[in-house]
Amino acid sequence: MRILHEASIIGQAHFDALARAGIHRAMCESIAALAKNPEADQFVSTHTTKENALGLALAIDKEPHLLAARHLPSWSWHPRYRNLTTWTLRKWSKSLKRDTRIHPRRISLALMYRALGLTCQNNPTGEFDVFHSWYFPLPKMKITKHARRIITIHDVIPLIHPEWFPSGSRQFFDTIVKSISPDDWIIADSESTKRDINMMKIHNPAKIITVPLAAGNNFCPQSQALVHETRRKYGLGEREYIIALGTREPRKNLSRLIDAHECAFENDASAPDLALIGSPGWDEDTARRRSSRVRVLGRVPDQDLPAILAGAVCLAYPSLYEGFGLPPLEAMCCGTPVITSSTSSLPEVVGDAALLVDPTSIEDIAKAMRRLHQDRDLRLELRDRSIHRSKMFSWHATAKKLMDCYQYVTRNC
Repeated sequence: MRILHEASIIGQAHFDALARAGIHRAMCESIAALAKNPEADQFVSTHTTKENALGLALAIDKEPHLLAARHLPSWSWHPRYRNLTTWTLRKWSKSLKRDTRIHPRRISLALMYRALGLTCQNNPTGEFDVFHSWYFPLPKMKITKHARRIITIHDVIPLIHPEWFPSGSRQFFDTIVKSISPDDWIIADSESTKRDINMMKIHNPAKIITVPLAAGNNFCPQSQALVHETRRKYGLGEREYIIALGTREPRKNLSRLIDAHECAFENDASAPDLALIGSPGWDEDTARRRSSRVRVLGRVPDQDLPAILAGAVCLAYPSLYEGFGLPPLEAMCCGTPVITSSTSSLPEVVGDAALLVDPTSIEDIAKAMRRLHQDRDLRLELRDRSIHRSKMFSWHATAKKLMDCYQYVTRNC
């Protein structure tokens, strides 16, 4: 079976580190697991923008084993201008975050990129059995030709709660919805997301298939030596700490978490620190409004995350809404107790292996943190439950369900 994966998220992440998050990891891990199936003949390409196409090519050049699939370039860049275009895109992406819309530097870089874009040529797609977009809207039918079209919708939160997102997020999701034709299929990460898609009446319920995600194999119990070394590397010292993991954005509920931490451990000299890990987002006021007990570690490389999680008292993840929720599962794989929300997809992921809280209640979150800090027997019990529960999810299982999905949609068209 010839499968073409729309990999614009990989290209985008090459120029924007914020994009190298859960969806990026899910796509790479799924393709790697699918590659073990001899029936899967996999290709990756981009069908959104020229900059994403260039980013994908550069990402594969930098990390040849990033994607276990053959690269099918949708655009061919003239060798003479490729390096200059790369330099321009990097400068432009920084300017987009730093400069105003009418800033001369931003305008000149945009014009320079547009001119360089004229030097590249569009390549034909070829024939495939399945076209799978992992995030971006499905392209025009003439691009996908006779392939069965599938799009993964990880969540529809910007449609349900647009107030939690920057302007333009809802419009982007509207574009995704409009790209789906009656003959297309949708993959949802969770039953919760599937219910949300049905509630929003986005597509025919009979053409929505649930395929859960998983955690990487590197998320597992860690040695004490590695935990100690990693603590020293990030200046965490000997004091116990609670981890909060995720991009700093309103739905991650960090403001209430910080208040709950202060409420839980006021005047307690033995209290654990609260360590915030994740990329800067659009809720930076939360990061600035912190006490001496709150540590902002920023983005941490994937290879260091398991040891940091394994050394924590718990992961506190009181997110207001999630389409799946990889961080709690990753923590559970490491044997780290989890506090998370009783809403959306999160109970579906953690089962009975975590403490569930009302994410809108500061006292509820504080009570759970106090309880885990003081009750070591409960921490050991949740550690065992977490490791057992996490074994229900694997990329091997995800890949099997994906392949079943591909085979099903090619037969039922």
